[in-house]
Amino acid sequence: MDMATAAYAWFGVLEAKTAGRSIPLGVAQDAEGNITEDPSKVLDGGAIRVFDGSHKGSNLALMVELLAGPLVGAAVADKLEAKNWGNLVLAVDPELLGDRDAIRARTQAVLDRVKAAPTLPGVDEILLPGERGARVAAQRLTSGMIPVEPNLYRGLKLAASKAASSNGAAAAANGAANGAARPAAPRYKLSTLLLHPEPGSVTDPYGASGPPLYQTATFAQPGATEFGPYDYTRSGNPTRTMLEEQWAALEGADRAFAFTSGMAAIAVVTRLVAAGGHIVAGDDIYGGTSRLLANVVPACGVDVTNVDMTDLSAVRSAMIPGRTKLVIVESPTNPRMQVCDIRAIVSAAHAAGALVVVDNSFMTPLFQRPLDLGADISMTSGTKYIGGHGDTTLGMLATRDPELGKRVYFLQNSEGAGLAPMDCWLALRGLKTMALRLERAAANAAKMADWLAAHPLVTRINYAGLQGTPGAELHRAQASSGGAVLSFTTGDVEVSKAIVEETKLFKVTVSFGNVVSLISLPCYMSHASIPAEVRAARGLPDDLVRIACGIEDVDDLISDLGQAMEKAARLAKPAAAGTGNGSGNGGGNGVSDAAAEREAALLARIAALEARLDAQGAGR
Repeated sequence: MDMATAAYAWFGVLEAKTAGRSIPLGVAQDAEGNITEDPSKVLDGGAIRVFDGSHKGSNLALMVELLAGPLVGAAVADKLEAKNWGNLVLAVDPELLGDRDAIRARTQAVLDRVKAAPTLPGVDEILLPGERGARVAAQRLTSGMIPVEPNLYRGLKLAASKAASSNGAAAAANGAANGAARPAAPRYKLSTLLLHPEPGSVTDPYGASGPPLYQTATFAQPGATEFGPYDYTRSGNPTRTMLEEQWAALEGADRAFAFTSGMAAIAVVTRLVAAGGHIVAGDDIYGGTSRLLANVVPACGVDVTNVDMTDLSAVRSAMIPGRTKLVIVESPTNPRMQVCDIRAIVSAAHAAGALVVVDNSFMTPLFQRPLDLGADISMTSGTKYIGGHGDTTLGMLATRDPELGKRVYFLQNSEGAGLAPMDCWLALRGLKTMALRLERAAANAAKMADWLAAHPLVTRINYAGLQGTPGAELHRAQASSGGAVLSFTTGDVEVSKAIVEETKLFKVTVSFGNVVSLISLPCYMSHASIPAEVRAARGLPDDLVRIACGIEDVDDLISDLGQAMEKAARLAKPAAAGTGNGSGNGGGNGVSDAAAEREAALLARIAALEARLDAQGAGR
């Protein structure tokens, strides 16, 4: 018989704390002697009760402690510090007590009497010690799998990874000493990992070609006082675990977390800053993030400063020693597509003792890896390229520091912002084609940016992948693609409005990352929550047009955009000398001679058409 004399195992309390869940009511108390379900309070000066809560149980527990402690040389003060708990095994050989068969028969008679005892209502069977465990073991053998609490499994994988790295380094050094190089372990590229994720903690015994959907709110537990790997979907769900583990691998992270939206993810990040703290964020950021930082975060006692993130001196000056706890970065920014030096910002933030989160929604880890650039948290609005079809909303966070991961999980679980199983399943499906979709959309955006840069109606083009634009070289150093989103200005709100409304293949909507191309005026849609005076102060013009390229044929997209711009040109006022597309080609804000000639030709065509219309009207 192997039985704890405590009402709950000490390691069970540790496991509950790691998993962010409560322990059964009545098994432990806090430092003040109050019964608690909080494992942290038990570990912080509290105590676990004996199995029956009486003096008899205390006496038995003390005797077991003495027998299995000092008697065998175990630690008697701080067992955790000494890592020496002690064990005593007592074995009885029945043959030394008399007739073996008689003892067996008498023992069986006692067991039969216990098994046959009357049961209380609702009790189907009286189990002998070991019977329940034997049945569970048989079930595990039949299914071929053993459930492991997700956080414990991640800890085991991390320990195994460290051991493998240590052994690998030693083997490599030994091989080098012997004149032989150790072959590198095969590593799949991200586009392959999207389709062939590394084995995780969730095992499908049926080997389904697609991930199973665990559409359930609750999970049955092994016993009344025992927890399985999952209990309540808010705290964890196998489908969510599959998504989070695959995303962590893509980000090169220790852990990842799936939320109900990108804003839910960002909101949890801001909750890492306590009242009295300070956040530094960019001045060209997504409108929803700006609204959160302007209206919600300050109400929690946290100050926010918005700065031009492309100006490192401004970023450093915004830091408040001892108070700045978080820096929020977008690169490229939304919607002006400015490029920020992520490495330099991380260095400045860490020197001030602040965490850095990078909104990587435009790039995803396929094109840019913030954690590799030193960021503490990588955030991605999965509504965009993960889902990819405009039919699900989600947000992802990824972290490398295990302790930071525990803080994020605690907030995810406590505030109930975890992604629902069906949306997790849709996200897992979307991951399979994300590389194809994003690469095609980015190629379309690059070609469209070149076309727009030469168009006479465009006064400025914003695309991180366009040669000669501010920040293009920096972006190339920290990302592998310009992405699939661009923006431009025309100098006239009515012209921009006409362009947006006259397109046929572009949906007029917020967001980006859809297989269908999207177009909008951000100041009137995604960034409308930012007051007009604030937009003006931040240099966000009302005539800005944002395009999120989809996967259509790029020639069709450019042709459609061309006809829309031709119609919009009727509303254009004659361009003043010296204005231009601001792409960096030709320097300053001036246009090239070729662009000026195209603009003059377009205006001449418009004037000729207007003259014909006037003549026809006079004839009638």
